[in-house]
Amino acid sequence: MHTHAFQAADGKIHCHQVEQLWMATARSPTIQFDVEDMARNINEHLNKFDVEDWKRVEEADLSYSIIYSDDHGVVDGWHRIAKAMMLGHETIAGRYLPAYPKPYAIYKNWAEYEAS
Repeated sequence: MHTHAFQAADGKIHCHQVEQLWMATARSPTIQFDVEDMARNINEHLNKFDVEDWKRVEEADLSYSIIYSDDHGVVDGWHRIAKAMMLGHETIAGRYLPAYPKPYAIYKNWAEYEAS
């Protein structure tokens, strides 16, 4: 299961299945994001990519939009952005996440999330 987690204002870790987030963006229009701007937002993550991540970059399907949140930046699509950047694309299709749906799990802290 592919998930997205973030620390909420109350300090707890809210975890969402990416499929939930795709459903939440279903009515959002597809727009073009600047790849260079998106790459700046994910550089800290790119530096942590391992061999498996780079394999996912190679296999990434650019026909799928990224998901972006004003509150949390790139929610889904880091591997697609990395591929678009490597291929020299100037833009990448994406959708804004208007609001997070109810999380499927809430954890007390990152350690509890990692252990799950």
